[in-house]
Amino acid sequence: QRSQPHIQLDSLTRHTAILHTHQTQRNATSHAHSHCIDVTMAEGVVPDTIPPTSEWKNESVCLFADTDKGFRAVDFDKNQPLPLGVPIAIKNDVFDGHIMIRIRHATSNDPEQCSKYFDETRKRVTQTVIQGKFLRDDITFDQLMVGDQYDRGFRNLPPAWILGPFIAFFSKIVPGIKMDLTSDKPSVFTYVVGDSQTMRADKEGEQPDMCAYDIEEDVKLILPKEKYHTISARRKYFATPKHASKYTVDPNLVYTFNLYDNIMDYGKFEMKMGILGSLSMITAYDSLAPSLGMKLKDAGDWIFRVQILHTKLIEHWDEVEAKKKAADEKGKK
Repeated sequence: QRSQPHIQLDSLTRHTAILHTHQTQRNATSHAHSHCIDVTMAEGVVPDTIPPTSEWKNESVCLFADTDKGFRAVDFDKNQPLPLGVPIAIKNDVFDGHIMIRIRHATSNDPEQCSKYFDETRKRVTQTVIQGKFLRDDITFDQLMVGDQYDRGFRNLPPAWILGPFIAFFSKIVPGIKMDLTSDKPSVFTYVVGDSQTMRADKEGEQPDMCAYDIEEDVKLILPKEKYHTISARRKYFATPKHASKYTVDPNLVYTFNLYDNIMDYGKFEMKMGILGSLSMITAYDSLAPSLGMKLKDAGDWIFRVQILHTKLIEHWDEVEAKKKAADEKGKK
């Protein structure tokens, strides 16, 4: 059985990936070989933690619960792949509900609904829906974060004169964004109540079908003022921490957060960057695997966190390991 480099399956948001790629591409020629060896030597090798790609139910893509961060999906074993395009039950001390992740260009466990969702009129390539009830009444909206975090620092960050303006730019266009790119555990997070394309709060039993083609906005039960009932007004209002901190979750309501994206094409394992073309996620994420997650800001508790593997990434890891073994053999001679 083939062993695979054990690389921590974390990532940042697409904004960080684009920034990281700027420096990676500049250094690609001079560091290509040594960088690959570095990844394996730094992270080590742990075999048998990932099922062979021949056993993947969704062909080129495989979804896992990040149990290293304390998240377990109900009814799934630790290393058991999760389904795509159908609800996955989750329950922890904070939240009781379901998540549902759709990925264009990947085999869905509900292919008919997935095909309808990703029709020709839509450019989006992924969708994440979170629906359920909070189990505590002391959580303010500004504590609910979506994003990603690395367990090691970036190796090839741009110089400060590029990094500073980059952070300032996104701080202006994404109010409330939290960017830490220079620490040993860099991260990018935003408020789920401000980032969700649509959001709802319903009485139990009146919540929408989370697998529906469209999920309509309805925040009347949490925002009495009518001026905040449009999607754009709610997103702008809740993206500001001082506003989000005024509201506390209601355990009696069922919340639905609907997020989608037209850049992160996990099915093809590339980033769609408009007129700049497409970029391999292997390059963008420094050989790490992307992840999706929602957590509490201060407590650090993950409401959910899933990791996305692709056959292209597995093949890359195999190549990295082969180069390391070849280098080791050469060094012994």
